[in-house]
Amino acid sequence: QPLAVSAGGRPKLEDGEVEIRMETGLSFYNRDKKLYADGLVTVTTHRILLQYTEVKWYLELRLIENVTEKSKMFSSPRIVLHLSGGTPGAGDRYVMLSFPKGSKDLFLKALKTALAEKSWLHKGNKMGAGSGETLGQAAQPRFNAGIGTILEMQAAQQRATGEVMGEALSDLDSLMTHAKNMILIAEKMKAMLSSASSDSSSASQSVKKSEKEEYANLLMQTGILSPVSVQVVGNELFHSELAGQLADFLEPLLRDGRKMITLTDVYCLYNRARGIDMISPADLRKACELFEPKGIKLRLHQFRSGVVVIKRKDDGVQNENDAVVQMLKESGRGVNAAQAAKELGMSVAAARELLKEEERRGTICRDDSIEGLNFYFNVFSGFKEE
Repeated sequence: QPLAVSAGGRPKLEDGEVEIRMETGLSFYNRDKKLYADGLVTVTTHRILLQYTEVKWYLELRLIENVTEKSKMFSSPRIVLHLSGGTPGAGDRYVMLSFPKGSKDLFLKALKTALAEKSWLHKGNKMGAGSGETLGQAAQPRFNAGIGTILEMQAAQQRATGEVMGEALSDLDSLMTHAKNMILIAEKMKAMLSSASSDSSSASQSVKKSEKEEYANLLMQTGILSPVSVQVVGNELFHSELAGQLADFLEPLLRDGRKMITLTDVYCLYNRARGIDMISPADLRKACELFEPKGIKLRLHQFRSGVVVIKRKDDGVQNENDAVVQMLKESGRGVNAAQAAKELGMSVAAARELLKEEERRGTICRDDSIEGLNFYFNVFSGFKEE
């Protein structure tokens, strides 16, 4: 089936779906016939995502009955995916993936792990399924029970909790699987925010701005559902995939009236969302520099002072400078950097740089007093010398 991708070029994941391994340069075969070459293939907990120049589509893991290896002399190693639903008398129904770069082993291990876990069977389950129900049932009180029974129940609950925690922390693969409940929470909050932003009905209007901000903060604290990492995508694809995920992460931040955001703020917000798997400032800068080559509608802009911001590609700096002048001209009063940031929808650092730029042009002037630094529209800028 066709694969949906985001504005950043990243595949859109389903509820509870997590990327496990990504490889590039793979060829795709329908039986023994080669159809596509040099593609990007990703194994997730639910699907195999195939991205080629000609087509982007996916194969659900539930359709795979068995996985075998195939190798020939003087040819690349291959993985054979035996599919269900074959026609009697027509032979085995299968597709193949070849690995010219010899990265088959890690990909095969991730695929077999996903097939063994069968995470797609839990798709759509509500919170409390699986281990959560076990803990909940253990905690339910029994009526007409003595102190001994209560102590026994508490001990059973502690044992169940210890087993779950021990299994979850045994290795990273198991920890990723046990994170699905948190993923479902984040997806639910993201859907609520999207619905509240796009729906103009009276029901949607009843959602207060403070409530939307609270949901946004909760979503930020929950983290990114499937953060791009070197372990998943490899060194070769890391910065390219990171650029795509950054674009998706910044899209809601730059949607509601905000014009730009400083690179420092992006570093803090994005790493906070990633949790412990943080990226370096150099990786962030290198990924942002790939926005324009990848066709993403974001770009970097550096002010004279050295402050770097990220903004939409179709928003010119002059538009924001004109907005600063127009704001001061219409208000007839002075504003500081914090007030300008609130009016213009940007960070204080970005607003301060815009004010300084306009001051150098002579369209606005400053008043530096004990009350702080304020900027005013320069009423003398339109006069001409005679």
